[in-house]
Amino acid sequence: MDRTIRRYEGGEMSQVCRNLLWIFAIGMILLFSGCTSFVDVRVSRFHELPTPAHKLSVPMIKQEFIVRVPSEYVGKRFSLLMSADQSEDLERKQYGYVIARELTLVGFEESKNADYLVDFKYASSSQIGQRVEPSMIPTTRVFCTGGSAVAPPRCAPFSTFQTMYQTVNYSFVTNSLDLWVVDAKTKTRVWQGSAQSSSDQISDLHQWMPYLVRALMVDFPGDTGKSSSVRFEMHFTKPLEK
Repeated sequence: MDRTIRRYEGGEMSQVCRNLLWIFAIGMILLFSGCTSFVDVRVSRFHELPTPAHKLSVPMIKQEFIVRVPSEYVGKRFSLLMSADQSEDLERKQYGYVIARELTLVGFEESKNADYLVDFKYASSSQIGQRVEPSMIPTTRVFCTGGSAVAPPRCAPFSTFQTMYQTVNYSFVTNSLDLWVVDAKTKTRVWQGSAQSSSDQISDLHQWMPYLVRALMVDFPGDTGKSSSVRFEMHFTKPLEK
């Protein structure tokens, strides 16, 4: 009888320890996931521009890292295309400021006497997805100790947790940016790129726009006709470097 009770007791305590370890692990994950995260921007590009001799591709871009275009394109002048109707669109004008700033940061120069004319289109859409998440379900068990042929064991209830997995719905936002580069002299399109990324943490397109532009500028003008992904390390509590 005693041996049976001890085995039962040990099994219960082992389960308690395992549950406590699960709780600790999940807590640590939640703690650190709020500090640093990674986002992937999917890009595709088509162009008729010369390919630079040296590529500047990086697998992951830290938040503090400023993308630079190859030296062959540093100093090239650009101007944003804006029709009369578009110039009255305050939202488009704001995104135009962001795009112009980012193009300047990567090495281009904004000028009325431009080598390239830049046009753009943007979109943002909310969607519903599904994913599997762990959840801790509280359960009550009975812990017994002691007991003999003449005295019953002393028992008391205690609470523990059981890990369960369930499919949940979540909302996320997909933001996209299309850029077109036109040769100012010939008025022909020489480069076009598309960047897209989804997130359930950052939904504001204004916050996403710098990352979309920088992703398109990695390895500019890029491998024509090929799609790739650029990963950014993001600290959500720290604003994007401007």
